[in-house]
Amino acid sequence: MMKRPVRLAFTLMFVVLVTSCVNGGHGEGIFDGEVYVDQVVSASSGNVIKTVNGMNVQLLGIKEGDELGTVFLKKYIGETIHVIEDSHFEQDPIGTDTIYGYVVLDDGVCVNHLLLKQEPQLFTPINLEDSLEEFSPNVNKPQEIVDICLYIKQRSFMIEVPLGGGVSNYGTGFFINEEGLAVTNSHVLDGSYDAFCYLYDTSSLDDNKIHQELKRDVAKSDILVCNKTLDITVFKVTLSDGDKSDYFIFSNKHIGQGEDVYTMGNPVDQASVLMGTFTNGVVSGYRNQDEEKPLVQYTLSTNCGNSGGPVCDKYGRVIAVHCMGDKSKQNVNYGIDILAVRKILNKLGFYYGGK
Repeated sequence: MMKRPVRLAFTLMFVVLVTSCVNGGHGEGIFDGEVYVDQVVSASSGNVIKTVNGMNVQLLGIKEGDELGTVFLKKYIGETIHVIEDSHFEQDPIGTDTIYGYVVLDDGVCVNHLLLKQEPQLFTPINLEDSLEEFSPNVNKPQEIVDICLYIKQRSFMIEVPLGGGVSNYGTGFFINEEGLAVTNSHVLDGSYDAFCYLYDTSSLDDNKIHQELKRDVAKSDILVCNKTLDITVFKVTLSDGDKSDYFIFSNKHIGQGEDVYTMGNPVDQASVLMGTFTNGVVSGYRNQDEEKPLVQYTLSTNCGNSGGPVCDKYGRVIAVHCMGDKSKQNVNYGIDILAVRKILNKLGFYYGGK
């Protein structure tokens, strides 16, 4: 799971792969240093791909044992991969069931590189000896997220608030640090009732159902802040023993009008909850008529059940907390400006991603 962000310098990938392995062909050519070619059948252990012929390919530069890595690598099941070894870590795949290397697709794209763009905290220098391109995380020049839908899904969840008599209200929440601290709207969760959170199942593209095994209780005592003026609730989600939550980074500035934004929520109709619904749009403007509740306007398609969800830019940074839509107008929806949320959290001394 993600660790508390720190400023460090680290290396991503040797230069040939960062530049998309231009010597490669579309399944016909041979990449420099290529030692193995096969098709992916599964992924495990955060950095291991298993192939049709039973070979375990361990990706160099990627930490072992993180579920974030496993979920990302499962995207490539069925793809043909070319394994390129590190020039200082020579190996013979004959007679072994495990090899180490850089995994490259037919089009020359390096999977190791893509995974580290998505989750840079998974980098490890173990067994990396080749000429490397240095990369330092910089909050002013963040990396664009490779799979923004998966990124959001791993850090947000559905909220159910049972009202009694078989009736429930639904909304969305998201994690803001590794210890299970989370945010939603106060009109979703205000402490009047106990509630449940359902984490999304990232192993399946079909997530429009309740996952009882991913259910977490939220008692009234778990609500730490309920600011009804700003429409923000900060609360604690109890995690399984030893677990840490993957979490979002808050943006520290406004993005421009017309820039892309994304969210995930749980729209409700009369018959069901469409759990884990992803949508995208653009920033329309910033509305500060109410100084106590500054809003970001955007064209995201949202409904009841999206309230409290994260609105992110292409770098995965939260720029707003979705709070409402204007159904009398087309594609007019609003979220609470994350800069206002930062002020509340800072005043109360909470640690959060991007502080």
